[in-house]
Amino acid sequence: LQARVWQFALPRPDITVGLVAILFIGVSAYHLFRARWLPGQGDAAKPGQPIYPPLIRYGSVIVGAALIVVTLISVGRELLSFHYLVTGNSFQRRAAKISDAEETRKQDTFKAGLTAYDRSLGLRPAAATFNNRGITLAQIGRFDYAIKSYQEALKETPGEAVYLSNVGLAYH
Repeated sequence: LQARVWQFALPRPDITVGLVAILFIGVSAYHLFRARWLPGQGDAAKPGQPIYPPLIRYGSVIVGAALIVVTLISVGRELLSFHYLVTGNSFQRRAAKISDAEETRKQDTFKAGLTAYDRSLGLRPAAATFNNRGITLAQIGRFDYAIKSYQEALKETPGEAVYLSNVGLAYH
């Protein structure tokens, strides 16, 4: 099997929603904490005083900080998963360029790519990663596992032509 017949996928990391959530949470917590009475609003004795009692003000900061941490962890997992996907692709491409005379080195490089894909899947299962993992498995001759990996990709993205094509190549 030649590497050029397999079709790789490389999606962008999905971090936009997390980053926007961090922005809104931070801005909301800041404004709840800093909200003050304006002159002419409510009692005349309150201008410049905080609108909300200390429990609500400090509670909003604590809850906001906790939500930001949770969201940052989610964004970090997404980026780390993407890193391992790119690393696996790099090993796979590098292995494809190694001559057949250096079979042991070639197999070791494919296996390093496989390890990177497994780490990516451990953080965030994604159809593209299952597909690329299947390609690497097929290239080291483990076609039964490659087909299982393609089937996992098809569970996440049913009917995807690239994944179906790779299943066909693995059966061929």
